[in-house]
Amino acid sequence: MKTAIIALSIAIFALAGNINNAFSMDNFYKNEEINKAGQITKTTVCTGEDGKNLTPVKQFENKYDNNGKIRERILSVWDSRQSKWNANKKYQYEYTLDGQLQMLSYTTFNDSKNVWEGEIKYAMYIYNSEGNLLLVDYFNIENKDYEALASDFSIK
Repeated sequence: MKTAIIALSIAIFALAGNINNAFSMDNFYKNEEINKAGQITKTTVCTGEDGKNLTPVKQFENKYDNNGKIRERILSVWDSRQSKWNANKKYQYEYTLDGQLQMLSYTTFNDSKNVWEGEIKYAMYIYNSEGNLLLVDYFNIENKDYEALASDFSIK
């Protein structure tokens, strides 16, 4: 009986080790492109074993404003069938005059129409007079004219 329990325990540990190795064979690697201001403009994430035979997975492209704050981030995913990047998600950032995050918007790309979706999800950040965050409010808007909407929320 004691031998059977020991043998069963060894088998369970061996199986757990094999499962762990199966899931950890691929590692993630990233490459960052940096502009003259030291900002990361593009991050490409790949998988591979020991840094060889890398396969692209996703890519982030960042755009910044004149103050060095991120204004837009686009996430693309790799389509191995067509060997190209496909836009997937877009995040846009709005800031107060004091440089605090005021609004974050999020939308997805419609592959069949080849356009960004009209429905935009928002997170609005509300601060008190001392600049402390009071509230984050979330809402969705079906909107075709994002630029006009975003300017309506700007704090003067």
